[in-house]
Amino acid sequence: MIGPNVSIGAQAKIGDGVRISNAIILEDVHVMAHAYINNAIIGWSSKIGTWARIQGCSKEEAYKEHGQHEHQSYDICVLGVGSQVLPEVMLRSCLVMPYKEVSTNGEFQVIL
Repeated sequence: MIGPNVSIGAQAKIGDGVRISNAIILEDVHVMAHAYINNAIIGWSSKIGTWARIQGCSKEEAYKEHGQHEHQSYDICVLGVGSQVLPEVMLRSCLVMPYKEVSTNGEFQVIL
């Protein structure tokens, strides 16, 4: 299921059972089956594994969990060019640097 507010670049491949909303998927991205992407920007030539979960969260959620002070808008998850998220990994409001392979779950962090 795709939408609302989704832009998908040329030559992107979207697998079966994928859910994408409020996201930008740039060119040549491969999203494997049953992945979930919400409030995110996925960089060129990235790969999202099967059953992976990539999402931003509301700033209210961030405040409740980590004491951050900004409210009302959404924090997003951003993957740099050529990033790879392995199957069954969850990223929530993370910034992933280019050409990084992510093999563990992460929340509210920059992954170098």
